[in-house]
Amino acid sequence: MIRNSEAGMSIFSASNKLTRNVNLEDFSVIWLDKNVNNDIDCEQTKYKLRCVIDYIQTFDNEDDCIEYVEDYYMHKIFLVVSGDVDQQFIQKVHMFDQVQSIYVFCLQKEAHEQLANNHSKVQGFFVNIDNLIDHLKCDMFACTRISSFVEYSLRNLADNNRISMFGFQFLLKILIQINYDETAICDMIDQCRSYYRGNERVQNDIDEFQQNYKPQDAVIWYTHDSFIYRLLNAAFRIQNIDIIFIFRIFIRDLYQQLEIMHMNLLELVCNPAQMTVYYGQWMTSTELDKLKKNVDRIVFMNTFLLTSIDRTFAEIYFGCRSQWSYLESVLFTIELDSEIMTQPFVGIRSKSKSTDENKILLPFGTLFQIMSINESDNHVWHVHLICVKCNQYGSEIAFEQEFLTDQRPTMDSFFRLVERMGDPTRANRYRKMNMINRKIFLHDFELHEKWNHFDKTIDKIRALSTLALFYYQIDDCEAALRNYKRCVKLICDTNSEFEQIKDIFMLMEPPLNSTYDIGGKKVYNAKEIMDSLLKIRHENKLILNMPAIGNVIKGFIKGYNTCDNISLNSNTWEEYLSKKYRK
Repeated sequence: MIRNSEAGMSIFSASNKLTRNVNLEDFSVIWLDKNVNNDIDCEQTKYKLRCVIDYIQTFDNEDDCIEYVEDYYMHKIFLVVSGDVDQQFIQKVHMFDQVQSIYVFCLQKEAHEQLANNHSKVQGFFVNIDNLIDHLKCDMFACTRISSFVEYSLRNLADNNRISMFGFQFLLKILIQINYDETAICDMIDQCRSYYRGNERVQNDIDEFQQNYKPQDAVIWYTHDSFIYRLLNAAFRIQNIDIIFIFRIFIRDLYQQLEIMHMNLLELVCNPAQMTVYYGQWMTSTELDKLKKNVDRIVFMNTFLLTSIDRTFAEIYFGCRSQWSYLESVLFTIELDSEIMTQPFVGIRSKSKSTDENKILLPFGTLFQIMSINESDNHVWHVHLICVKCNQYGSEIAFEQEFLTDQRPTMDSFFRLVERMGDPTRANRYRKMNMINRKIFLHDFELHEKWNHFDKTIDKIRALSTLALFYYQIDDCEAALRNYKRCVKLICDTNSEFEQIKDIFMLMEPPLNSTYDIGGKKVYNAKEIMDSLLKIRHENKLILNMPAIGNVIKGFIKGYNTCDNISLNSNTWEEYLSKKYRK
């Protein structure tokens, strides 16, 4: 079964664009002020806050604010309140684990100082919004190490979690094997622009991605603080298949690059089979207790994890926590074995925009056994993990055999898989989105005659035939025929050598052997297309024992009967062609 979006809400609007009604990142800013929706200055403040954390919700009454905080327990919330807020409200929200920090925005700092002494999450009292934002930036950076690691990133491999993990991993396995066209990256960029509308900082990042992205840079983009990292990291943790679908081409590039880098790593390190890495973070007592209950059990990692080869460096992340006195310091020691792990782990020093020292990126779905959890004399909890292998159930093997055959998966394979996993509504939405995005891309390609951008004639012919084939695949028959006419005309006008275009003939076989419904009239194919193709075939002395070309020509015989009302069969067509094109 596929997990639904947060609180059962759809992340898409009626126009199939990402909606702002749901936070798709990990962090949220909540601003409580009775004048927040009436003050013009507040709009400028919102703009500044979005430069730090994109998702902002404003409230002008405490009851609605409390209800929202309770519902969005999966997010890390930074709460900004006005000076006239009731102290009982502060006491209530202070109890929620999802509330990371509280900032009091007021003109009378002295009147509220006692509040900070009694509540550790109250980070300060601010008269100037710029000072508040500087403090928020620091706290947000520190908060990246206060992850809900046990609750959402490291899960017990019980049967219910196993079904969820296997299903999600299998969707990824299908997506990373599909050959995508340019519409996939265009859709991803368009969706991100729509979601981050009004956020100038992120829009600039999207501009940079659109102008400079190459598939070999996927790891760089994923491992630095960008909109891609923030959206994908949250999506992996809560298994948001909608975001995974939108980022499908990037995820494929990411996995392909990880495979290459994994092989390079094994060639470079002294002992390729085994390696120890470290990960340091803060953790609530509740999370630590859950971890202790899973000692000796197998758990799986529900996200990518960036670890350090250097233990000292990992310890930096929990070295100072004066403002997080309610948290525990935890150091994970993780033993890797490339002979056991089925997914690639990679070193990313040369592939990251970060200047940090050597790191190892562990992939989604890595399986571990928790060996021990002990507290040291300096009050640091040490968690020892070793990677393990888990045998597949018979049902899982059968599922893979059904969808991962020798034939390469397609988008239709993915849609059918989503249906099989119990969500036909989502599968149909994906089909519709895929068709609409492809139409937009094709219409733009055709409108601007982008095939003329190619220097070589053979590339122009191939672009036109591919364009026609794509139209055929989305059932736009008239557009398909229109572009096949262009393709054939170019072949004839340039007297192209058959050896150069025979692969194009093979692409043209399925659509040209189909019946089209144009304007309510059944049309097998346009007479001029078949005339031109038959002429090419005759003048180049093509032979029927070439399977694909032979099938095309046999199909043309049927089409010629339809369009030219001529009785013609496979035994007499050579004679007909000789008469028709006799010099």
